[in-house]
Amino acid sequence: MSGTRQARLRVEYNNVDISLHIAPFVISATYVDNAHGKADSLSIVLEDKDDLWKGGWRPAKGATLKAWIDCLEWDGPGHSSTLFCGSFEVDKLGLSVSDSGDRFTISAISAKVQNSLRREKKSCAWENITLKQVLGDIADKAGMGIIFDAGDIPLGRVEQNGESDLAFLKRISDKHGLNLKVAESTLVVYEGAKFDSRPPVLTLRRGSSAISSVRLDDGVSEVYRACMVSYHDPATKEDLEYTFKPEGAPATGQTLKINKRVESLAGAMKLAQDELRKKNKDECTGSISMMGDPRLRGACVVALEGYRTFDGNLFIETATHSIDGDGGYSTENNVRRTLGY
Repeated sequence: MSGTRQARLRVEYNNVDISLHIAPFVISATYVDNAHGKADSLSIVLEDKDDLWKGGWRPAKGATLKAWIDCLEWDGPGHSSTLFCGSFEVDKLGLSVSDSGDRFTISAISAKVQNSLRREKKSCAWENITLKQVLGDIADKAGMGIIFDAGDIPLGRVEQNGESDLAFLKRISDKHGLNLKVAESTLVVYEGAKFDSRPPVLTLRRGSSAISSVRLDDGVSEVYRACMVSYHDPATKEDLEYTFKPEGAPATGQTLKINKRVESLAGAMKLAQDELRKKNKDECTGSISMMGDPRLRGACVVALEGYRTFDGNLFIETATHSIDGDGGYSTENNVRRTLGY
């Protein structure tokens, strides 16, 4: 009916639109969009009382799915939008039989990740190369593009030892204080501090009918006020120390001490900031449940207002978009407070 808010799942199976065929059977669909480190995923639960999905309509493992969530009249008459979830490969098929009926589940994972980056274990070595060049080399072999939103880092020699490409890239990105995300046919490496500083995609105000619940935990365990790095200056042959203390740090508290080899003040400054960020980024974490919104994606920032000392910008670690067969749509966001460094 025109003017009625509704969400619909649109699906292509091996590049054929099956949306109309699948719609009468959809109980729920869930799309998980991760900010870094994990592949995005899609799960579709189907009613199967007539044995169609566990019979002749059973999808093939390894088949390609593309999915969209179409939000019709979502923000009022004439205001519709679409969330493109991405391309996936069918990873697992499941059957659940109970008094409530037969349910058939299609589980899928980002297609490029499943095909090459995640499965195959490899060993390789690079000499006199940068992180961006390694990323580009692996992306080219996987038929993917790259977005490198960080200062490039010389690696000298680096080895991939019996690791999948995804595990290897995550390891070296983590080592240098960077985040890795697999977007649609693209490998993205970015500085956490840079993404934390981006403007919010929307403001969530207390009392809004769109918000179902907010939970935030602000802790002190494993939180540090500063980070000290010891390093050797090859010019003066002195052993020196550098301490990074971010603006607004508490007057008292623990100082994180790092014993890793660096040979310049610039290296010590970056290492201190990266290590302090790793320790402190989960100081304030939680979740926000709300009416579905296609703007809420992993690695986006939202602003929170009306919650007093908990107000401020939050980084979305994981956005889980769920729809049901009746057109309902919700988004569950796992969040953390942004850091200014």
